[in-house]
Amino acid sequence: MFDIQHSAQSSSSDQTALSDLRQFVDTYAGALYDAAALLAGGRGVLLVDRIVEGVAHPDGSNRPTIEALRDLRDILTLEHVDDFARPEAHYFFAIDPSEPIVEDICLLSDHLEAIMSEVEALWANPSSDRRSAA
Repeated sequence: MFDIQHSAQSSSSDQTALSDLRQFVDTYAGALYDAAALLAGGRGVLLVDRIVEGVAHPDGSNRPTIEALRDLRDILTLEHVDDFARPEAHYFFAIDPSEPIVEDICLLSDHLEAIMSEVEALWANPSSDRRSAA
C-alpha cells in the first residue's frame, strides 16, 4: 500500500512539474527564441525549437528535451561566455550591457532555473517512470 501511495504522489508531482514546464514554454516561447538567438545565434534557436517540440509531446520531458533545456539554461546564465572556443562568447561580447534586453534575459533565466529545479528533481527520482521511458 505504501508503494501505491508513493506512486500516486510521485505521479502528481510529475504532472505538476511537466505542467509548469509546458506553461513556462508556452508563455515565454517568444522571449526564449529572442534570448537564445541573441546569445547563441542559430544554435540557440534550434535548442528552443527542440524544447517547444519536446514539451508538446505527450510525455513532455524526454531526454532530448531535458538536454536542450540544460543547454539553453547554460546559454541564458552565460555559463560558457569566457570560453572563446564557443560561439556564445562572441555573441555575448556583442551585447551592450545597458540594453533593456539584458534585464529581461536575467528574469527569464531565473524563471527557467526554477522550472529546471522541478524538472531535474523529477529526473533524479529513480522511481519515476520517466527515466525508464527515455
